[in-house]
Amino acid sequence: MGRRAREQQALRGKGRTVAPSDDDSSSESNENADGGAAFPADEVLDQLLENSAGVRVAAFQALSKRLRIVYSLELCERARTTLESAVLRACKRGARDEQLAALTMTRLWVPTVGSSDETLFEMLNTPLRALIENSASAAVQQAAVETLALVTFVAASDDGACVSLLDLYAPLLDAALKRGAGGVESAVALLRAWGVVASVVAADVVARSHLERHLLACEQALESTSAEVHVAAASNAALLIDVWRDAMALGGQSIDVAECACIDVHEFCDRVAALASAASKQAKAAARNKRDWRASLRAVADYFEALLDAADDENAEVEAPSEVLVVQHQNVTLSGFAELVQLEFFSRRVGGRLSRAHDAQRTAAPHLFARHCRRRDADEPQPGREAPSHVAQLGGVKVAHQHARQGPSPQARKERARVE
Repeated sequence: MGRRAREQQALRGKGRTVAPSDDDSSSESNENADGGAAFPADEVLDQLLENSAGVRVAAFQALSKRLRIVYSLELCERARTTLESAVLRACKRGARDEQLAALTMTRLWVPTVGSSDETLFEMLNTPLRALIENSASAAVQQAAVETLALVTFVAASDDGACVSLLDLYAPLLDAALKRGAGGVESAVALLRAWGVVASVVAADVVARSHLERHLLACEQALESTSAEVHVAAASNAALLIDVWRDAMALGGQSIDVAECACIDVHEFCDRVAALASAASKQAKAAARNKRDWRASLRAVADYFEALLDAADDENAEVEAPSEVLVVQHQNVTLSGFAELVQLEFFSRRVGGRLSRAHDAQRTAAPHLFARHCRRRDADEPQPGREAPSHVAQLGGVKVAHQHARQGPSPQARKERARVE
């Protein structure tokens, strides 16, 4: 049975081509985003099943480009059987280049379909784990780590699947950190992937099973020479402190973060603050990257300082850091390290125009744009004092990040108390 017959059968005789509605801008268009020639969907899908590995790689790359610039839900739905066959074949028998191309396409395919396809996780979990554990290519392992984290985030149905993945990543992260400079890229991928999966697991589950081990790993990661490792580790540590506080609050208890038995929070805070100051000295790094690293590390250090100050002043309030994003002319506020970790992962690991505001619930990050975020009214004032915005890529859409600090910084509060 050929590809077209399989697709028609999968659609239960409804046909393999669904014409998009003229008035639905979110539907798959027959033209490229730049108004050029029509995208040869049938030809590209046929090429995914060709015997030539080079042809299959080119087809994966063409489809990835399409998914990156055009929201193509209908294409993904009607080609489900073909995409599944091609990706599984690449994972099991493909060479390095084909596996990398297939994983890139999968990171675009899964968010496009979203959690509506409950079989995606079941279908991709085992082959992706096999690549992580058995591939001889470090690049393939890193791509599989990020892809499985994304699949789990989008499509896993329970905390058990997420915790199982955290268990898989923990020893791999330890090994990557022990390799020093040779394991930097793996460490960054594992830290980011671990954080985005942990961000959607129940607080008491993470606190019970992974708090101590991952905090110690984050502390070790600060000894790396890479600023990217520092940022990922610091963000995860802040996320875990939030998780710990939330877990204790579920039991009606409050905590003093200074009493954390896993790490010395004072020393950790001082170390992150020092790394923030040193981030601009990273060699061979773009000025914008240095600026972003410094801002991210400073945000973590300020948050830890505020938590430590709050332990001495029962009236002190600690506001979580936030970012205000402008997506398709709409304001979206992300608050807390769980959402900021998710934002970092999706903006850097997925890309493509997957965050179209008019279809946000079915695209890039359902947790970011549907359940966790609130949209601020146009006339609602911006909270706190805002730094100048900078433009980043989220879903191929230019998104203005504005680091909004809620109220005065810990240093300002200390100075004010000294004056009073």
